[in-house]
Amino acid sequence: MPADSTLIAVFIRKYLEEQGAPWCGDNPQVKWAHITANQEGAHHCQEAHPSVSYTHMKVLKEALDTLKPKEAAIWDCACCSQYGCRRLSETTIPSKEKFNPKFHITKATCIDFKPLEDGHFSCAVDLPWTKSTCKKGRLISLTPHPFNVNRICPVSALKNHLKVNKAISDPFPLFAYIDDDRQPKHLTKKEFLDCCYSIWKRASLYQVQGHNFHIGGAIELLLAGVPPEVIAQIGGWTSLTFLLYWHWVEEIFPKSTYQAYKDQHSHVSTRIEQFCISHKIPSTLLDFIAAGNISFDNLD
Repeated sequence: MPADSTLIAVFIRKYLEEQGAPWCGDNPQVKWAHITANQEGAHHCQEAHPSVSYTHMKVLKEALDTLKPKEAAIWDCACCSQYGCRRLSETTIPSKEKFNPKFHITKATCIDFKPLEDGHFSCAVDLPWTKSTCKKGRLISLTPHPFNVNRICPVSALKNHLKVNKAISDPFPLFAYIDDDRQPKHLTKKEFLDCCYSIWKRASLYQVQGHNFHIGGAIELLLAGVPPEVIAQIGGWTSLTFLLYWHWVEEIFPKSTYQAYKDQHSHVSTRIEQFCISHKIPSTLLDFIAAGNISFDNLD
């Protein structure tokens, strides 16, 4: 079955951007595709899913006893996924049987703690495989949050997990834990999400998808003032995909959260506009893709 012309136009634009080639956005056919997408894209619509917010992380932290091996592993996995802007497919495993060190992060992975000028430590964790780089892998970059009033810090979470579950050895996943029978056990994606969902449901928080740790981390870093270029690099996004996440941020944020961050949002929006200009990405292109509701999974 022939591919839709709008989809082809999006694919070509995405390919050219990744290759660093120019995009002739003023071409009449592109403008026609834009109009067509606005008129005919409604049947492709997907509901925008909320991100994992700071409130989600706060509630999760308060509910978990991080001195217990399993709960320490879950908290560390949540922090690495959220603040490292990683997908759960990169930080968890689908099942014990499908665990593969070629694709999944293991206990033996390289973890590099580096001292900062103020005496705290940053951390880099080596990923063997990611969705965007495949076997080239990527680093999970974690920075300390020493002044967080709720003691939410990804570096501290990792150190605690490594201490509490120090009996775990290779070849187990990094976020494996010691169970009640004192045996090492794999932490699967389902087990991780079931725990998170159970806690958030009791707190009457809206449900999120596992993919939205990736988005939530980017939004938190943006609102904290981290430059967009740095966040795009941390999360492994192309400039276009990263801007699309921000383009939908007002739909992703609950209204109460948006109002709380109103001043930061205004400041960050200005920086996003500058980022868009520097990467020569027209705002009309973002509107075009958003109108066609191209899945983020296809753009990452």
